[in-house]
Amino acid sequence: MGGIERREGQRLELSDADFAGRDLAGVNFRDAILHQANFRRAELLLADFRGTTLAQTDFSEANLLGAQFDDANLQGACFTGATGLISRKFAGANLLGADLPSSLREFDELSIAQNAYRKAQQLFWVMMILSGAVPRSRCRSLTCS
Repeated sequence: MGGIERREGQRLELSDADFAGRDLAGVNFRDAILHQANFRRAELLLADFRGTTLAQTDFSEANLLGAQFDDANLQGACFTGATGLISRKFAGANLLGADLPSSLREFDELSIAQNAYRKAQQLFWVMMILSGAVPRSRCRSLTCS
């Protein structure tokens, strides 16, 4: 796609960008930051979103056939009505709170991955509290003794 350039060693920052209805087939967004971007009804055939930050991004009614989301942060992303999604293209992705089509919600490994993510997040906070990096007084959701 013309007009999008990235300098070597820098992550492309396009948070809040509006790509609604655009033809972005084959575009490489790898490792970019696209927090709260709008891809509603976009053509994203074979787009590369591997390692990309896509938290709270709107992919509703987009064509995502062959799009890759491995290791992407899709926390809270919306995929309502999106087509072409394949579960194996989400390997290692953070899908916590994402609104997924029923065909992906039934993917057994997804619930296992989401539970593992929640446990890792809790372990991280316990380690932060025990190391003194976070004062115990700021701990609300964990039992601190």
